[in-house]
Amino acid sequence: MEFGLSYKGAFNMDEKNTKGIEAEGYMFLNAADAVLAEKERKQIEYLEKKLDYQKPEQILMVLQKLIEERTFKTPVGTMYLKRLQDFLKNQNSIERERIPAIPVDFVCDKSVPQTKVELKSVRAVAQRREEIRKSNHNISLILNVILIIGMIVMFWMATQSETMNMINYKTVLENRYAEWEQDLTEREEEIREKEQNLIP
Repeated sequence: MEFGLSYKGAFNMDEKNTKGIEAEGYMFLNAADAVLAEKERKQIEYLEKKLDYQKPEQILMVLQKLIEERTFKTPVGTMYLKRLQDFLKNQNSIERERIPAIPVDFVCDKSVPQTKVELKSVRAVAQRREEIRKSNHNISLILNVILIIGMIVMFWMATQSETMNMINYKTVLENRYAEWEQDLTEREEEIREKEQNLIP
């Protein structure tokens, strides 16, 4: 019976992932934990190439050695030990008493990085992000109001200006035409008066 494990593609070490680094269904909030788990994953891949599941005695020796030397410290490694243990429990040639228990202090050992959900730090980061988002929103709102006020002032100034522009060109042209017409009328009257004065 073959018991091969595949750990390829198990890690999602995306630095942009704000929640942490996901591996084998675990979320590592600590970069040191994730690096250690990645190291253990590589060790597991190496072991899987060497182990012969047709020889349960060999699997038992490997399990005993891994537990004795405390090779694995993260949940990824502990999960692998559990799979080896379960495999051995299903073998009739191996007495149950010979199969070692997996110490639970592997994931509680104070000397190794822990994979704990640090709720306070996660909440603090989330709260800070929300504050930044609100601040950016307020700045954007203020800038939009300033732009709208600026546009209103520009339109008002354009309509009040005597210089011809796209907004008041019709009014300016009408006023100029009226001035020209009045000027022409006045000149015509002056010419007529002069003509009348010249006639005896």
